[in-house]
Amino acid sequence: MDAVSELRHQWAHIKYQLPKAGREQAFARLYDRARQVRTAYPRRAESWIWEGVILADYAAEHRGLRALKMIRQSRHLFEQALAIDPGAMNGGAYTQLGTLYFEVPGWPIGFGDFDKARRLLEQGLSLSPDGLDANYFMGKFLLRRKRYRQARLYLNRAIHAPNVPAARWLMQAVG
Repeated sequence: MDAVSELRHQWAHIKYQLPKAGREQAFARLYDRARQVRTAYPRRAESWIWEGVILADYAAEHRGLRALKMIRQSRHLFEQALAIDPGAMNGGAYTQLGTLYFEVPGWPIGFGDFDKARRLLEQGLSLSPDGLDANYFMGKFLLRRKRYRQARLYLNRAIHAPNVPAARWLMQAVG
């Protein structure tokens, strides 16, 4: 799906190359495009996943109460992707959904839940045991839980993920 591939490339450009001042508006435009792609490919879990990823990053740039509504919508998009094809993008919906559950505050503000996050991240890892995203986000989760030794194991796996050019930026990020 060339349209989904284009979303991925534009997302990476915005997230890693644009200065912070321009990201919110760029994500807003990309989110509009992602909705169009998902509408065009409603039976492809990848289109739902990328719309969710883009919306979550747009919300992170936006902040405020509207951001929480956007994050809830992102959660819905990942859940829809799982209903269509849980194995899409090597379990990417599990990994992204698990990340939301540990990044978002818990009740009464949000829906965050560390136990649910761990279960979802483990499901993502079961589908992509050597994958960059699955290992990176499990490592990040374990860092948040102050389980440094375990986190290091997953972050090292992420750095050494096979055939992943993005591992270079990760190596710089974790030192």
